Amino acid sequence: MTAPHQVADRIKDAEVVVANKVYFGKEEMDSAEKLKLIAVTATGYNNVDIEEANKRGIKVANVKDYSTESVAQYTISCMMSLMMNLNRYDKSVKAGEWGTSDIFTLLKYPVTEMNGKTLGIVGYGAIGKRVGEMAKALGMKLIVAKRPGAVYEDSERLEFQEVLKTADVLCIHCPLSDETRNLISHKELDMMKKNPS
Repeated sequence: MTAPHQVADRIKDAEVVVANKVYFGKEEMDSAEKLKLIAVTATGYNNVDIEEANKRGIKVANVKDYSTESVAQYTISCMMSLMMNLNRYDKSVKAGEWGTSDIFTLLKYPVTEMNGKTLGIVGYGAIGKRVGEMAKALGMKLIVAKRPGAVYEDSERLEFQEVLKTADVLCIHCPLSDETRNLISHKELDMMKKNPS
């Protein structure tokens, strides 16, 4: 692991840097006069000052599509866990509440079926599309949002605010950029359903 104060010294003689979770800005690039390539071992590259790298002729590359299946699976797993209240039920079972319940089961927390619910997706690249495929297999309806600031040629995407108001579940699969930073604030949360219908 490289701490922020170690970056400049570690890359000072490098032509190529392979990194993740390390910031590369003007100061770091100043220390690496030979640097030609920053290879980020992730799908995003918001930890690199792209404008500064372009000025210096430093190429920046990332690993496209390497995590599509695992991120999509994780997203669906999180949805299932939240809609089934799995963590709460796990704690209740471990605390012995199931065995002491007055009825044959434990109905302490609500359980919501995914079938028939509407999934809103913001960011419909490889990961967003794969999440959509998995969600459809579980019986969910799919709506895709127009990301604010982006222009789309297809007419199937809905306005961002409409998706916020309509979706029972919302997932976001877009890179962090100036357009996506603070995409969800109190204003957007207030537009959303309080409980899946």
